[in-house]
Amino acid sequence: MPYLGQITITGPEPELGRRQHFVDALAAAMTEGWRSLRKVLDHRIIGYPGGAVITVVLDGDGLDFEEAAAALASLGRHLTTWSPELLAYRLQQVEVAKLDHRWDEEHWLPPLDHDRADDRPAWPLPVLMGDPLQELAAQYLVAGAVRSVWEPGKRVNYPSFTARDVALGAAEYPWHREITTALGAMLIQAARREAEDNDYAPLIVAEGASREFADDLVQRARQTADDATDGFADDQMRGQLLLQSFVEAHELGWTPAADDDNHDRREAHRSELLRQLLDAGFGALATMCAGLQDVRSPWELAVELTDDPVVAVITDLESDRIDEDIDSDTCEVWAAATSHAAVWAAIHRPDLLDIAVGAELLDDLTGSIDTLHQVVHSALVMLGDAVIAAALEDPTLPPILLTPIRNFIAAQRAIRDEDYEGDAIDDMHCALETALGHDDPGPERLREVLCLITIAAPLTGTDANPELGQQGYISSPSQLSSALLRHADEHAALDLSPESHGDGGARLATIAVLAALAPEAAGAMAAQLPILDQADPRSEPAARDQALRWIHNAIEQTNALETEASPDPDSSDARLVLTSARDHRPIPSDWPARRFVAAAAEASAAVLQPMTLEDAAGAIEVFTGS
Repeated sequence: MPYLGQITITGPEPELGRRQHFVDALAAAMTEGWRSLRKVLDHRIIGYPGGAVITVVLDGDGLDFEEAAAALASLGRHLTTWSPELLAYRLQQVEVAKLDHRWDEEHWLPPLDHDRADDRPAWPLPVLMGDPLQELAAQYLVAGAVRSVWEPGKRVNYPSFTARDVALGAAEYPWHREITTALGAMLIQAARREAEDNDYAPLIVAEGASREFADDLVQRARQTADDATDGFADDQMRGQLLLQSFVEAHELGWTPAADDDNHDRREAHRSELLRQLLDAGFGALATMCAGLQDVRSPWELAVELTDDPVVAVITDLESDRIDEDIDSDTCEVWAAATSHAAVWAAIHRPDLLDIAVGAELLDDLTGSIDTLHQVVHSALVMLGDAVIAAALEDPTLPPILLTPIRNFIAAQRAIRDEDYEGDAIDDMHCALETALGHDDPGPERLREVLCLITIAAPLTGTDANPELGQQGYISSPSQLSSALLRHADEHAALDLSPESHGDGGARLATIAVLAALAPEAAGAMAAQLPILDQADPRSEPAARDQALRWIHNAIEQTNALETEASPDPDSSDARLVLTSARDHRPIPSDWPARRFVAAAAEASAAVLQPMTLEDAAGAIEVFTGS
């Protein structure tokens, strides 16, 4: 295997007219004057003011590393003594390494312009950011990795990434250096913070990581944070010493990998050792920062572990953005929840829209007509043009809806007409806007449109439905409401921030709105939650745990408000569940999950009574909180 050498010589800067002579003299020394037994397979000379760099490929047949280094040093001395013109120069540096393979079939060294010829960058993009930005990025990545350790399987960062993503990606240059440097310093800072708070959490281990490694690193970090660390006061240096001692203790160093002649195996081994180190580090950091699990972004965690003013500024900006997004999401989710609740009530309990809270709901929906429009549109599309047409024959349907709904049906049918030249989807929305009185919506008009859904929903189970019983089509009111809830945010056209919980938040908020209308309605809707239909064996226990939290949250909220005792739920299931929770007795474990979830939702809603629509907004936390 040949050796790649780089020889640097320095000296006076040649006069402008003598620069080429200087390079020519070096070339002559290489090709004519070198009489070593070691053959030079390829070389390159790059001159610069005050010196030159000579890159050499030396035949390595029968030559060990030390002999190659000595040969290259001898070549360097030769280059500075070959001709009088070169005597003014001295050997500055010699570097040597094994050369795994040649550049191509004809050359050992790449051409000088190979990067440009192959249209490849000279450096990875992260290198171009410079050290300060790399350091900031590394702190962000480490903090994000820790957040994912706290909540495995959940999307806790945006863009979404996990501790495993960071551990695997850190093998790429320059992240192996930046990530480990940031991790070391943050471990020291976390251990110091933990000691100041005197709050020591149980060990948290990253998924797939060694518990032994994580525990040992926690203990070493706590000890290093307390000690003087050989006089080093800088947390970054102390962190490096911490990780260095940990690596040596567990034989995670890269030195053994250098003995493997196979480049791919060498790199794979190094990456695996780095992954083990980072997995242990992320678990250790998650353990010592366990009291900070309520942070909302990687920056909010990173700022707790550094005095860097730049991190503080970024965190303030990010926190302000999150606050604004949460406020916006709250309004969006409320609009979706009230819209879904109104349509659900129109399908199953239209009488609830005529009570006092129902009137409040309709009045509130006039302020979120765009969202209601989307949910109603989805419902009408699912019902199908034939069912809607049949509903128009009902004499109780308000006459004012006949023309716009007929236009809606015509546009719906035009979608299947290949010769239709207009925009059928746009025509459907325009017809629905007219039906809802979009420009100046009133509660009465919204109630009339919901009346259409009330009339049409039962017709899905009759001969009026040409797709009756066919897979993928609606054949009952229950299927209609379940389909709307399955993708609640999509049907409400929600545009939520990355921190939002999407469908889950909108669905659970709908339970809170229905709770204000009637506890039994909240229970019936909860029985349609998609989690109850999932094949994943973890879904049922998760649904039971979630339902149990509803009851405890509702009891805690009413106890905190010191309200009068609410009436008992109507159903015996809900009464039994509520009594068991209040008396701290076991909840029935032999009930099917759907039965228990429905009873728990009704019981929780009953505890919150009496409720106005405004109370429902405050009760959302009962169903969405942990």
